[in-house]
Amino acid sequence: MKRTVTFGLTAMFSLAFGIASADAAISLTNGSFETPALPVNSYQTGFADTSWQQSLTDSVAGGIVRENIFGFELVNNGKAPDGVQWAFLRESSYIYQAIGSVNAGERIDVSFVQYMQSNIGNTSSGLSIEIWNGNPTSGGSLLDAATFGGLAPTVLAQRQATLDPGGAVSDLYFVVRAINDIGNNNVSFDNIVLSVVPEPASLALIAAGGLLLVRRRRVAHG
Repeated sequence: MKRTVTFGLTAMFSLAFGIASADAAISLTNGSFETPALPVNSYQTGFADTSWQQSLTDSVAGGIVRENIFGFELVNNGKAPDGVQWAFLRESSYIYQAIGSVNAGERIDVSFVQYMQSNIGNTSSGLSIEIWNGNPTSGGSLLDAATFGGLAPTVLAQRQATLDPGGAVSDLYFVVRAINDIGNNNVSFDNIVLSVVPEPASLALIAAGGLLLVRRRRVAHG
């Protein structure tokens, strides 16, 4: 009898953790914006690597985005909430990257830091985080989004949201977008972390395995 229980328990845990491992098929690169490394007190318009891509609202600039022109900047000025660099967007511009796939029933937990740099006197723009089925610039479809309001100067806020793809997705993209522009402001952010929330069946299986383990230990100790 004990041998039967042990086998059942082992199989249960193998199945449960196998599901959890297989489900975690997403990966976000450069979520703290430390690449490429910039000199202190400098900024760069755009990424020199292949992680994030950007969509800018100012086509006249020819892809070169500067202060007071709509778009994106990567900054190293000693004020990053995480590491030494952070990013900001303006005027409905957005950055995005492919992050992998999810199975039916899974959701994406997102955490990040939102910040308002001190050299701007008004409330910042808002921020939208989104998941898309396919590339958002070429035929992709929006699956879910969460929005966050602007902040006063020097205010830092830890943000969190859980996004639901609504089913299995094999070509999942993550997007960060500036929204609700106020005056001539931007929105700053850093330390984006993504994780998969397993489907309820997987969580129930893990819980059941834990209960079996507790019961087996109690029986073993009489």
